[in-house]
Amino acid sequence: MTKLHRDLPSHPRTGRPETSWTESVDGPPKSETSCAPVNRVSLQEVSRERFADLLRVAFPARSDAATARAAAAFLDVSDRAVLNWLRGETSAPFDAVFAIGCRVGVFQLMEVMTRGESRGSVLGRILSGARRVFAR
Repeated sequence: MTKLHRDLPSHPRTGRPETSWTESVDGPPKSETSCAPVNRVSLQEVSRERFADLLRVAFPARSDAATARAAAAFLDVSDRAVLNWLRGETSAPFDAVFAIGCRVGVFQLMEVMTRGESRGSVLGRILSGARRVFAR
């Protein structure tokens, strides 16, 4: 245990040092326990739309075809796969999402993903199954 952790008060149940995050034995934070399950259709639609936007931010070009060529070369995938992601026809694998997120950086990534809205606001609409979670 580090000096930092020794100086923290102990958690009542585990006896381990208290931290700012909820430990897995405690389950989800109280504010999230009453939420309904994620609406998968809405989440898929939102994630595909946001990833397409992220690709366009990472590889700005005059056309989706040019964006697809640049992204495909960066990710070592086919242009067609990237065009499908840009059109929202298929979902990109997480490693592609991660690579593009790392390319643009955390601040630009969050700006694209949330369009400036709070995390709670976006999550609430995803959970409720809103058909249009993000405004264009």
